[in-house]
Amino acid sequence: MAPDGTKALLYAALFMLSSMASTLSMKKVTNVLPNYSFFVSLAHITVLTGAFFACAPAAPGAAALAIRTRTFALLGALDALAGVLVLLGSVHTSGPTQQLLMQCSIPLTMLGSAALFGKRYGARHLAGAALILAGVGITLAPKLLADSAAAASGGGGSGKSGSGGSELIFNGIFALSVVPMVGATLYKEAALTATDGNGGDVDGNYLNAWIGVFQMGFTLLCLPLNALPVLGAGAVPLAELGAQLAAGAACVLGGVDSVTPATHPGCVRALAPGALACDACAGAWWPLVQYLVFNFAMNAFLTDLLKHAGATTMFAVTTARMPLQAIAFSLPLLMGEAARPFTQTDIASLAVIVAGILVYKSAGAALPATKAKAE
Repeated sequence: MAPDGTKALLYAALFMLSSMASTLSMKKVTNVLPNYSFFVSLAHITVLTGAFFACAPAAPGAAALAIRTRTFALLGALDALAGVLVLLGSVHTSGPTQQLLMQCSIPLTMLGSAALFGKRYGARHLAGAALILAGVGITLAPKLLADSAAAASGGGGSGKSGSGGSELIFNGIFALSVVPMVGATLYKEAALTATDGNGGDVDGNYLNAWIGVFQMGFTLLCLPLNALPVLGAGAVPLAELGAQLAAGAACVLGGVDSVTPATHPGCVRALAPGALACDACAGAWWPLVQYLVFNFAMNAFLTDLLKHAGATTMFAVTTARMPLQAIAFSLPLLMGEAARPFTQTDIASLAVIVAGILVYKSAGAALPATKAKAE
């Protein structure tokens, strides 16, 4: 058997590659299926839940059996909300911007850990979090300024097709997804910690499978979010949500275009915030299959990485991945016509966020409230 150090390096490399591939393929899915976010969400969780059940052990162990049903339900609800918001927001949120907005998870995790577990953070933790938020602000500031200028000139501002404000709304929806993501992570940590004395480690496939069962149900409950007016022309009235799911299935499984210039006059071929996109369903199944495969692999390798190397190594891999992921989104070889060149704003934001992450990491782990002391 390979030494633990070799295993850790192997799983770190596999996690980095699979997570980058999963993120790239998800953006490709939202590019080709912008009208069917909920179909994609349901297909994703249904396939992954089945795959996790297939890989889970027949006898999960006492630690797994000690987890209460309400824990699975709450984790499923948080994951469902996060997944829906990601898919809705990513349609008009560029790949590099997605990576930058996801770094809000660190300040939010600090707030949640302090509130739920009484953890205390030192000056360097706070400085790192402040730098991260400043980097995110650099990303969003030009869009806020463009929205204000458009509103002042009578150009419409938020909600108008192609306006900075409209894009900012989708950026905001994507950023909101970080909140339930962090909540699920913190609650999962608490649930797993509570089972430490009940028979050892919880199998990751078993845990993810049962969370997925509840996530499917809560994803259906989130269906009305697709009718929100802030989605502009892409919003779907509540009465038409069932037909939209059927159209999504026809698009992916049969290549059938339901949104065309003939059926929906005014739909556009190129994605634009606030505008309804015409369907382009030919071959749309292939990006979705890629996303499902890479996302399953990412979750599996993440579990292995945590078992053999721990959260510190996972954090280091995630930090190293961010600039590489941002570069990958700019490469036509990987993203085709959807490639988005780096801007000076992207570079400045990335530099500030990386600096913030390094400062935060240099402070070490947070201390429990009873042991905290000023740096």
